[in-house]
Amino acid sequence: MFVGAFAKLGKATVSFAMSVGAFAKLRKATVSFAMSVGAFAKLRKATISFAMSVGAFAKLRKAIVSFAMSVGAFAKLRKATVSFAMSVGAFAKLRKATVSFAMSVGEFAKLGKATVSFAMSVGAFAKLRKATIGFAMSVGAFAKLRKATVGFAMSVGAFAKLRKATVSFAMSVGAFAKLRKATVSFAMSVGAFAKLRKATISFAMSVGAFAKLRKATVSFAMFVGAFAKLGKATVSFAMSVGAFAKLRKATVSFAMSRRVRKIGKSDC
Repeated sequence: MFVGAFAKLGKATVSFAMSVGAFAKLRKATVSFAMSVGAFAKLRKATISFAMSVGAFAKLRKAIVSFAMSVGAFAKLRKATVSFAMSVGAFAKLRKATVSFAMSVGEFAKLGKATVSFAMSVGAFAKLRKATIGFAMSVGAFAKLRKATVGFAMSVGAFAKLRKATVSFAMSVGAFAKLRKATVSFAMSVGAFAKLRKATISFAMSVGAFAKLRKATVSFAMFVGAFAKLGKATVSFAMSVGAFAKLRKATVSFAMSRRVRKIGKSDC
């Protein structure tokens, strides 16, 4: 039922346990069907399954947590796999972790080479380096994604930065997002202050009002934002190009409107 608060377990296996004590250390332990692992616990190569919670300051190195409701607020998971989990704690760090079927990843979480799938949200200050997110409702407001792929996602947060990212089937990319060599497809909107360098946008309803597209291709798009700048862009089948947009060597075809101040070398 209970393992004491200061307990140390070397190569222990704990099963059907209600709780493991607050300061416990488990090295190569397996905990299963446990309600909770104590607040200051350290698990090195542990496997936890069917557990309701892992304590707030826990450290898991090569741990696998499955069917768990929550991983504690300050937890650190190095090469961990979390699946069917409701939440990963607010200050958690996951290096090469895989999170699947998870409702949320904590607000200050850092995921190195992580894969998040079927997740409702990734926390507000999360940093994902080479992460893949699929079927996710939202990526947090201050998230940074370096070589990330986001698919079937409703939104990417307002201050997100995506370097070589691919966003597909996404409803929106956040208002201050920066996409360097990104591809956005089937997206409803790209945020108002977004910057896309060598991006390709297709089947998109709108590109945000202050967006800058350098060598971008926009096709089947309803609208390109009012202050947008397109360097060597190609816009086709577009209803409108925004009011103050500048197209340098762009080609616009089948467009209803092209209210621009400067065109450069273009075909309409």
